[in-house]
Amino acid sequence: MTTLLEIRDLHFGYGATPSLLQGIDLTVKAGDRLGIIGDNGSGKTTLLLLCAAVLKPQRGTITCLGQSVVAGQFQPAVGVVLQQPADQLIGATVAEDVAFGPENLGCPTSEVQQRVQQALAITRTAHLAGRVPHQLSGGEQRMVAIAGVLAMQPQLILYDEPTAFLDQRSCGTLIEFLRADTTPGIIVSHDPAFLRTVCTQILLLESGHLHPLAL
Repeated sequence: MTTLLEIRDLHFGYGATPSLLQGIDLTVKAGDRLGIIGDNGSGKTTLLLLCAAVLKPQRGTITCLGQSVVAGQFQPAVGVVLQQPADQLIGATVAEDVAFGPENLGCPTSEVQQRVQQALAITRTAHLAGRVPHQLSGGEQRMVAIAGVLAMQPQLILYDEPTAFLDQRSCGTLIEFLRADTTPGIIVSHDPAFLRTVCTQILLLESGHLHPLAL
């Protein structure tokens, strides 16, 4: 299988926790969706930010599709769904928001429209196309944020606590989508039952190291 993301001997820390991540090794291949669970402050979100080139490793390497991940450089192959969906909703309408990514990739207008329609259909949010994103419910915002990522057609998607602030019905919608979607990626969550439902493997991040857990 094609290796999409490879992490080797990754070290990172902040001032108060200089050894937050200690020698992390991780590989994501086609068909993989890895779940990562751990206590608050264990470094789960930090690990995603390193993979997304937001933070720079203190030591070790991260490669995506064979290319080094360099902090600060845009990675079109990697999509990121933030814990707070409102943080990545910037369009005046849902359709404009979903179009933002492909437009900034330089896609022709016809392709942008096609990508928007496809992403809204996949996430079952087409009926929201003309709505103002910040007037939507938390569950609707989550799915619109995912649509915006899908419209960029990434080869890997990183999810940070995607069930946060969602009610049971919205969680059900998210689970249904993730079961149907085949895009590989990593999901960080506090909910082991959710991860067992949508992931191919679950890892525990504890004391700076990753440990496999049984599904």
